[in-house]
Amino acid sequence: ASLFTREFLVSWSCIRGDHDLSYRPAGVPRATMLHAAAAFKHDEVVEWILCHPGITVDCDAYLWCLCPSTHMRLTPWSCSLEPGTSVTPLHLALAHGNESTARVLIEHGAVWDRPLPLSRGITGLHLMACNGLSQLIHWIADENDARQQCQTEVIDRQRQRPDGGGEHDWPDDRGRSALHFASFAPATRTGAHGDDLAAAARLVNGLMRLGALWNTKDRAAIARRIAAAKQRLMAEEPSCGDEDRTDGRLRWFLAVCHEQELMEERWALRPLPVEYALYAGNGAVAVAI
Repeated sequence: ASLFTREFLVSWSCIRGDHDLSYRPAGVPRATMLHAAAAFKHDEVVEWILCHPGITVDCDAYLWCLCPSTHMRLTPWSCSLEPGTSVTPLHLALAHGNESTARVLIEHGAVWDRPLPLSRGITGLHLMACNGLSQLIHWIADENDARQQCQTEVIDRQRQRPDGGGEHDWPDDRGRSALHFASFAPATRTGAHGDDLAAAARLVNGLMRLGALWNTKDRAAIARRIAAAKQRLMAEEPSCGDEDRTDGRLRWFLAVCHEQELMEERWALRPLPVEYALYAGNGAVAVAI
C-alpha cells in the first residue's frame, strides 16, 4: 500500500470529550491522510492526494464519533450514543462543516446519498441536513437538475430511462431521514425568529429538491421509492477498474432488494419529521416542512 492508502493508528479523540472510551480495542482509532486533510479543510491537499493512483475517495476510517456534527448531541427518541463508527473523508468534512472540501470530494465521486458499511445507516445527505449545509445541498440539486436535463434530451432520442432519479433520501438505522436530521441544523436554532425561519425554509427546500420524504409513514410512497431505486440500480453500469465502488453499489443493491420491509418499518415507526422537529424544539424546521 502507498503512503496515501495506508491506515494509520491515530490519537483522534472526541472534540467535545463526550465519546472517549476507557477501553480501546486494538487497532483503533485509525484513519488515512485523506481523512485528516478533509477534517481540517485542506482542500488543496485533498485534491493532491486524490490525484495519486489507487486512491479510494470513500476509504474507511474507524473513529469514536462524528463530533462536532450536531446530531451527536441532539438526539431525541434514541438510546444512549454508542461510540465507534466507520466514516469516510466526506463524512468528516461534513461533520466539520467544510462545504468546499465536501464539494471537492463529491466532484471526485464520493458517495453522499447511500449508507456505507458500519456507518449505522447515516449518509452524507443526513450530515448535510443536520449541520445546515444549505449551499452545498442546493449545489448538488443544481448539478442533478442539469445532469437530468441532459439525460432527458438523450432519452428523448434513445427512449431509455435516465441514469439517475430523485430517491436520494434513506433512513438510518434508527429510522431518521434527511428531514429528521434537519431539526439539528444550528442555523435554524439561533433564537432569531425571522432568521431561523429563512434558514429552515432554504434548508428544507434544498432537501425536498433531492427527494427528502416528509411523510415517512406513507408506505405506498416508500414502496414506490424502493422500486425506483431498484430500477435505477439495475440500469447502472459497473464502474470499470473501480472494485470498491462496484462492491459498494452491489451491497446497496442487495440492501434495497432484500431489506424493503425493514426500511419501511424503520421509517414508519419513527415520528414524522414535523413531529420530530417539534419534539427537538425546532419550530422553524417544523414550519418549513
